[in-house]
Amino acid sequence: MKTLDIAKTVYKVSDFASWQKAGSLVLSPSFQRRPVGRLKHCSSSVVPRVFFKSDQVAREVIFSDRNYVDWLPYRLTQKRANAFFRNGMPFTCLNKPENKPDLKKLEKLLYIRNIIAHKSSYSRKKFEDKVIGSSPVPLLERTPAGYLRGIFRITPSQTRYENLINEMASIAKKLCS
Repeated sequence: MKTLDIAKTVYKVSDFASWQKAGSLVLSPSFQRRPVGRLKHCSSSVVPRVFFKSDQVAREVIFSDRNYVDWLPYRLTQKRANAFFRNGMPFTCLNKPENKPDLKKLEKLLYIRNIIAHKSSYSRKKFEDKVIGSSPVPLLERTPAGYLRGIFRITPSQTRYENLINEMASIAKKLCS
């Protein structure tokens, strides 16, 4: 088994704010900018319904008149997948009963993302109702940053942020297998 030696880096919220203000922070995931049609899925059940001869045309069709693609709520991803792939595979595999908890995790991630991106009373209420809920979360952890920094488990030591990243990786693995 191959192990990676990764140094843990801690950034403050003010670091991200200053990077964004300076224009050096790009929040769009890089996978949205990958060339189209050059990647193949390992499963034969994933069959494209549409082929594009050029990256530019693919980008115009998929992005329409926007600078980004909405992936969440996940139903938007599934709708797009049904348009571009036979049976929406692999993105509709999360509809299987055994994968329903993954859809709930993605929904929770959406609420966390929204409170960070949109400091509105609506996103705050959704965060408090859907993420915090009736959990016994200390007062300092009832903000998005505090919540993510909070301890998920003591042994092995893991924050909620680290747990959510692991859950996202697990969901991505299901989509890629």
